[in-house]
Amino acid sequence: MSRLSKVVCLTVIVFLAAGAIFAQQTQAPRSSTSAIILTLLLGFGSGQYYLGDNGVGFLLGDAIGVVGVGVGYAVFASSFVGYYRYQTSTFDEGLALVAGGAIVLLVTRIWEIVDIFGRVEKGRQEGTVVEMEPVIDVRNTSFEAGVSIHH
Repeated sequence: MSRLSKVVCLTVIVFLAAGAIFAQQTQAPRSSTSAIILTLLLGFGSGQYYLGDNGVGFLLGDAIGVVGVGVGYAVFASSFVGYYRYQTSTFDEGLALVAGGAIVLLVTRIWEIVDIFGRVEKGRQEGTVVEMEPVIDVRNTSFEAGVSIHH
């Protein structure tokens, strides 16, 4: 390898490293619409994570609720087999787990949805969240479509 190619390779590596450091320190504004859609459709703190906030509480709450409902249904379904074979029933335990899991999931989801709107508004005030709106302009001889992005 010639001396010139070593210098070029080293220069490229230095510029790539500097660019990576700069990219890590610079945080581009996030779309409020994307954060709200993630929260409404996916849950589990995904909208909060997208905005760069901590959504661990919502992740754990949604996971506990889903697991509670799932285990409750499994216990409830297996109680049919136990009832017909051994004349014992665990219907009550299954229903209690389903109800408890559903309550935890419902409370966590409502809290998460209310929280994302507050975080989006806080991000707008700080300038870290942008609003994206579609723009359609139809005239006699032309048609324009695009996206308007503003703080």
